[in-house]
Amino acid sequence: PEGERITSLRVDGEQVGADTTYKVAVPSFLASGGDNFRTFAEGTAVDTGLLDYEVWIDYLGENSPVAPSFARHAVQVEGLQSSYEEGGTVSFTLPKLDLTSLGSPQTRSVTATLYSGDTPYDLGEFPVSDGAVTVERALPDGVTGDVRVEVEATPTGTTAVLPPFSIEESGADARLDVVTLPFVKQGSPSLLVARVKGGEGRPTGSLTVTDAAGTKLGSARLTRSGVAVLLLDTRRLPAGAQVLTASYSGDDTYAPVERDLKVTVVAKKKR
Repeated sequence: PEGERITSLRVDGEQVGADTTYKVAVPSFLASGGDNFRTFAEGTAVDTGLLDYEVWIDYLGENSPVAPSFARHAVQVEGLQSSYEEGGTVSFTLPKLDLTSLGSPQTRSVTATLYSGDTPYDLGEFPVSDGAVTVERALPDGVTGDVRVEVEATPTGTTAVLPPFSIEESGADARLDVVTLPFVKQGSPSLLVARVKGGEGRPTGSLTVTDAAGTKLGSARLTRSGVAVLLLDTRRLPAGAQVLTASYSGDDTYAPVERDLKVTVVAKKKR
């Protein structure tokens, strides 16, 4: 929607400030708000008395020979999130890199660099197809906080600084130990005991057990000693070998962790 399409605006590589005053040279048509540049009409305009074609002729005379720039001045980005988890994968698409101007070359590749402050991390080079590219790469190890990605296209020279995003610290590793009966009688509650341990203090949160289809069989909060005791609902489990998943939710200190369990469901005897 209007008002939300522009996510980043830079002049000479510097972010445009909302409280900064800028001087822009434009034709009188645009200065009056033409072509939907309505904000220009809210500024203070000074008529230089110059005609645009005269200025253009003078420029060519003073700077010939000239060559056109095929770099885009507006780059569309899709799929970039506002935050990622440490060690995760950043992914986004630049769908419209090529110009339609006569003689403009097709974009062949895009290089992407992630910056944490002034420290660069090379994300790699990515091939462009039909003017579009998807950048997908694992985030650098140990990098957290506010970051940004800068891209450069070859051979057009298009550059862009994408909207900043944050990398959230992942939790410490927790150890999940689970004990349950190897044989489960179909339809009867089955006892499961789990314990979560870690080196950064007492874990909190909950434990959930699901079957291979993702159906929840039971859940419980951890006690102060990090133990969860569950009675699993086995009524929907088919007879035979089954793989169950015990999932610790994680908390402010510890990251989530899962563990698979193999059990054998014994069918109910028919009467």
